[in-house]
Amino acid sequence: MRYTGSDGGKYVFRGYELYAHADTGTPRLMASGSENTVTYQHSVNTKLVWKWEMAPLYVSIDGNDENDGYEPTAAKATLTAAINAAIDGQKIIVQDGDYVLSSMLTITKNVHLISANGPEKTIVHGAGTHQLLALNNAQAIVEGISWTNGYCFVRSGTTLATPTGVLVTKGTLKDCVVTKCRSVGYGAVAVAVNGADARVVGGKIIENTSELSSTGKGSPYSLCGAGLYISNGRVEDVLIADNRGGSAVGVYQTGGTVKNCQILRNVGSSEQTLEIDAMG
Repeated sequence: MRYTGSDGGKYVFRGYELYAHADTGTPRLMASGSENTVTYQHSVNTKLVWKWEMAPLYVSIDGNDENDGYEPTAAKATLTAAINAAIDGQKIIVQDGDYVLSSMLTITKNVHLISANGPEKTIVHGAGTHQLLALNNAQAIVEGISWTNGYCFVRSGTTLATPTGVLVTKGTLKDCVVTKCRSVGYGAVAVAVNGADARVVGGKIIENTSELSSTGKGSPYSLCGAGLYISNGRVEDVLIADNRGGSAVGVYQTGGTVKNCQILRNVGSSEQTLEIDAMG
């Protein structure tokens, strides 16, 4: 059973719950099930609740953006089309495959973008020409996806809050892998976290680089950056390893919380390079 709500989303039937109201008015669950019919004795002290759930959208490398996306066999082809079609509160399931972004993906809706089978099977590429993801909704979740081959060119100064890979201003990046992203110029990181409602939980930030010159001239790596920059928010249970840059190649922290992270084998060309450069 399915119906289309006034918000434009499609809802699927999930069953029923039958409640009894005691003299205190506190409801008590008497029965529940997945059937779409139920027989019970109605009274002023009973209440039957039909349970509906918003149907997810699907994305597949074999999909088509003209599809409505509500079935795996009628999936969208691109993440951008799925995000544009989604409504607040909706889940977007990304099927296995390699997806190439034509531009940075920006999420400002309350959606849950999740891979079907984890980051090893679902990989999003930036083609080495642009940044990958900007997450900017406090309830949004991006889960179980690999983000790779992002790029950022920094002309002057250090703009660590502008990452090569993922920017989390609001929302949660969960169990994702950010890898093989590259900046050229004066320094950028793979992941930047800079909001009170920003969280990175689980996953890996690995094998990202920050180079001073794309021609190979001068110092091999930039002034700073490569792995993680955090000025606000929370990062926990993340592996940050094998990133290469100038200084502060593992974590550059000016605020926020970094907890239970493994920070290993990050290599910089600066004599002042530290695994963690924590300020404030």
